Amino acid sequence: IQLYRLGMRDYKYDAAVLGYYGFRNSGDDALLYAMIHSLQQTKPDIRICVFSFNPAETSEVYGVDSVLRYDLPKLIKTLKQTKMFILGGGSLIQDITSTKSAIYYLYITGKARKYCNKVMLYANGIGPLRKESNRKKAARVLNTVDYITLRDDDSAAELAKLHVTAPPVKVTADPVFGIDKISD
Repeated sequence: IQLYRLGMRDYKYDAAVLGYYGFRNSGDDALLYAMIHSLQQTKPDIRICVFSFNPAETSEVYGVDSVLRYDLPKLIKTLKQTKMFILGGGSLIQDITSTKSAIYYLYITGKARKYCNKVMLYANGIGPLRKESNRKKAARVLNTVDYITLRDDDSAAELAKLHVTAPPVKVTADPVFGIDKISD
């Protein structure tokens, strides 16, 4: 992950991260571990806040600050104190699980666009988005972000179908493949 030069404003956090964290899902936990490790390799003193279903556990396990993902006032306050918002990884922008899930991630990403200097999608899978209203919302929000990395070519094809053309898009490997060793 490249960190941007984000100006002279004093922020509490360098990065806020939102994904499917705090639910004890081993795949998502591995993604979060890989992301935090990558960010710390880039900037050892980085200040990270993770939006999680279980903030206490997330803070303890990963050594980062954490906020309950459903506490919107705290989440918005955190976004206002953050340089860069990172959505990912995983297949978050999809409506197979539910429309509510897609709308949640798009809503928070839109709020991050309003309050943070930079917004990126990190190692995401995009789609499927079956409902036309969800496709339009996704296109509108995703065309406002600064950078998108995807974990597969199908997701890049889905972005093209959505007419997401504004941010740079790069297909990369799933970040979990970059983990050298997981500590016990």
